[in-house]
Amino acid sequence: MTLSTQRPIRWGILGAGVISARFALGLSHLPDAELTAVAARDGERAAAFAARHGARRHNAGYDGLLADPEIDVVYIGVIHPEHYPLALRALEAGKHLLVEKPFTMNRAQAARVFALARERRLFVMEAMWTRFNPVSLQVRAWVREGRIGTLRLVRAAFGYNAGDTAAAREGRALKRELGGGALLDVGIYTLSLAGLLLGHEPDRVEGMADLDPVTGVDRVAVVQLGYPDGAVCELSSAVACDLDHSAWIYGTEGVIEIPRFWNPFEAVIRRTDDASETTPADRVYGLPSGGAVERFRPEIIGNAYNYEAAEVMRCLRAGLLESPEMTHSETLAWMGVMDRLRAGWGLDYGEAERV
Repeated sequence: MTLSTQRPIRWGILGAGVISARFALGLSHLPDAELTAVAARDGERAAAFAARHGARRHNAGYDGLLADPEIDVVYIGVIHPEHYPLALRALEAGKHLLVEKPFTMNRAQAARVFALARERRLFVMEAMWTRFNPVSLQVRAWVREGRIGTLRLVRAAFGYNAGDTAAAREGRALKRELGGGALLDVGIYTLSLAGLLLGHEPDRVEGMADLDPVTGVDRVAVVQLGYPDGAVCELSSAVACDLDHSAWIYGTEGVIEIPRFWNPFEAVIRRTDDASETTPADRVYGLPSGGAVERFRPEIIGNAYNYEAAEVMRCLRAGLLESPEMTHSETLAWMGVMDRLRAGWGLDYGEAERV
């Protein structure tokens, strides 16, 4: 169904937590978007969220929002294990969808969601907001243009310390029942970067994880990907220690750095043949100095969540069922890779993984 360009696209948000608040703030920077309603299990939280973010309505529980005929598209911003059942309910209710990452708990669940979306002729996309950031798009353009020659190695790290206490193990990051662990929570960002630059069809996948001795979830994970053309990726994620959050992209003729790659504000590129042997070996953003450094630092509009929302609305107005920039096949591929890795580590999420 193609949506009219004559009126705003009306959004509903499921969930009133931190991530939903960030998404609502992003919507506020889009003049053709309207936050029509928000729903949460706790009606008071939903009411407070609606007042804070300007939603016209709020709901205690999700059924009212999903039945609302004025809602065009739903954003699902709840905890990981609830993505799958709520996505099915939203599609059954005839709503287009943007589902927070990780899309579901495993590939089988994702495949069922996409199958139902196709059956109902409804749009669905994984909310990989980094993919639409202007910095990410510029880095992809540099690589495709051959600015650093042939891409050989991608290194990326994203990790934080959720704590090592009994209380921490009851939180989302370390609790198995809530889909905790590094790979699904922040490792997905590193996989998405690999997808942006090299595609989502590696022919070699290896990984190692440190599992929490109490809950069994992956506290630290290191993933290695190999591609048919010889390029490799080294991807690190953690919920037990702080990592540097940077990405390094090495080619035969240069290197690109993205500080804070998962929410980037800048990218730095240096070609190898720019370097001068007579220049002192100081460092600029970790790169050997001595030649021309090119920095791309665009004006970031809003909090950057608006870019993924704008892509959803562009697709809806064009009558598309998936975004060409964040395809169903890519989401399925990375869910499958994470399934394989977790199987090797002996990590499953029990009932949360059932289809």
